[in-house]
Amino acid sequence: MKAVAYATLAIVALIGIVGVLAYSVYQMQYSGYTSTQLSAAAEDIARSRLEATKAQLTQDLKFSGHQAMLITAAQGGTIYPVTYWWCNSNPQPPEPEEFAFALSNFTLNYLNLYINVTNTDPKIKNLNISVKEYGCVAIDNPGKEKCIGKNSANCESFTTATFGGGNIEVKSPSYKSYIGNLATDVELNRGYWIYWNLYTAAKERNLLMRLVNQEMRERCTGPEDTATKLRASLDDICKGFEALFDEYVKCTYEILCLGEGQTCLNTPCEREPIANLCYSSSSLKAENEIKRKPQGIEMQAQTASARINFILTDYKYNIPRERGLKPLKFVITAIFEAGRQECRPIDIEEKQSRNLEEI
Repeated sequence: MKAVAYATLAIVALIGIVGVLAYSVYQMQYSGYTSTQLSAAAEDIARSRLEATKAQLTQDLKFSGHQAMLITAAQGGTIYPVTYWWCNSNPQPPEPEEFAFALSNFTLNYLNLYINVTNTDPKIKNLNISVKEYGCVAIDNPGKEKCIGKNSANCESFTTATFGGGNIEVKSPSYKSYIGNLATDVELNRGYWIYWNLYTAAKERNLLMRLVNQEMRERCTGPEDTATKLRASLDDICKGFEALFDEYVKCTYEILCLGEGQTCLNTPCEREPIANLCYSSSSLKAENEIKRKPQGIEMQAQTASARINFILTDYKYNIPRERGLKPLKFVITAIFEAGRQECRPIDIEEKQSRNLEEI
C-alpha cells in the first residue's frame, strides 16, 4: 500500500501550489481588483488542480502497468494463478489476446485502487477534487516482429490507455472537468519481449519437448531409471530456455512433481476461454475450443512424468512495485512425460570408446 500512499501524497502536494494561488485571490479581493480579474484567478486555481490531477493519474497508470506485468508474468501470462504452457506434453502457450486480457484487467484494478484511495483522502476532499473509476485499460502489444530475438531494443516498453469513465472534476473555486482518455508508455519493462520469445518457442518449435527428447537421448546409455535421468536433465533444459534471451535472463526451476510412469499427469491443465477484451471485439472462445493435436515426443515403454515450474528472471531492469523494486520473473508451468530414448549408433560407439580408455 506504500505505492498508493505515494500517489496520494503527490496530489496532496498540490495544496502548497494551490494555497499560494488562493492567497493571491484573497489579496486581490482587498486590493480593488474587478470581479473579472477575481474570476480569472479562480479559473487558474481550478485549472492547476485539474492538470496536476491528470498528470498524477497518468503516473498512476504507468505504475499500474508495471504492477500488472509483474503479476501477469508471475502467473505465466494469464489471469489464472497457474498457467500451463505444456499440458500433458502438448504446447498450449497463452495467446496474445490472453496475455493482453490479463494485463488489461490487472492494470485497471490497480488504477482504480489508487483512484478510490485518493477520493477518500481528507486532504484531497478539501481540494474539492473527485475522480470516477475507469471502465477499461487498453494494452498496445508491441508485436512479434519487434520482440522476437535476443536483441530487446525495440521491445522494452508497451503502451497503456484508459477508456470509459474516469471523469475528473474540480468543483471550486471554479468548476473544471475532464472527460477523456489517458495514455502512457510503460518503459524499461521487457515483459512482452520475454513473452513473445517463449510463445514462439513453444507454439512453433515445441521447445520443451525437443529439449527433453534431446537430453534423454544423450543419457540413453546410463543404467538409471527414466525419472532419475529426467531430474539430471533439468539444468540443461533450463539452459535451453536461457538460449532464447540475452545474458540478463536466467532460468531456474521448481520440481512440483517428478516420478516414474504417469504419476504427475493427474492435474487438470487446460484453460477455460477468456472473456472479450474490453477494448476489442475479438474473442478467444473459438480458438480455445479447437482440440489441440498432441505434439509431444514418442514415448517408449519406460516413461517418467513431471510437473515443473520454469522461472525466467530478467535482471536487466528492476520493476517498481508496492514495496521497492524487483526483477521481472516469468513463470511457465509444464506437465509432461519423458520416455527412455534409444541410443543412436554414435552414442554406442562413444560409450565403447570411453570403456576402452578406462581399461
